[in-house]
Amino acid sequence: MQALRKTAIGYGYDGYALPDRRRAVPQPSPRREPVPRQKLYKKVQVKYVLHPAQRQKRKSAFLNCMTILLSFVLLSAVVTGYAQISSVNLENNAIQANIDELKAEVAELQLEISTKCDIQEVTEVAGKDLDMGFPESAQVEYVAFAQPVEEASTESEQEEGWFSVAWNSLVGLFK
Repeated sequence: MQALRKTAIGYGYDGYALPDRRRAVPQPSPRREPVPRQKLYKKVQVKYVLHPAQRQKRKSAFLNCMTILLSFVLLSAVVTGYAQISSVNLENNAIQANIDELKAEVAELQLEISTKCDIQEVTEVAGKDLDMGFPESAQVEYVAFAQPVEEASTESEQEEGWFSVAWNSLVGLFK
């Protein structure tokens, strides 16, 4: 028990404080100057040298890999091109089918128009459905259209050059 008490007093539990050696910062001892040493040895430089046959094998393997990669890229481009061509062909076939349907519809409508515009069909529909008959001579009027008169070009217009015509048209825009 006595030993425990001494230990406790040393740690300052009973109020007795002993100088603590562990808490004191040790002073660094003065250092000596390093002695310059001469290098007595040279660094060994290691060169990694391949045998020429090994170097040729590696070079040919690299070239083979690059050739395979290049051929893969080219074949991929060709396949992609063919895929795009086939998609355009599918669209073209769909449009062509639509054109054929429209042509058939146009032919059908032209046939219908030609039968409707037949003079016998028109007189029959006018007589039966619309209760119309042929006009009498007093009901007919003729209209004569006058021929448009072309102005004779004057000599002054013919003598004017292209520049004066362009200038006059340009001035006419701003009036």
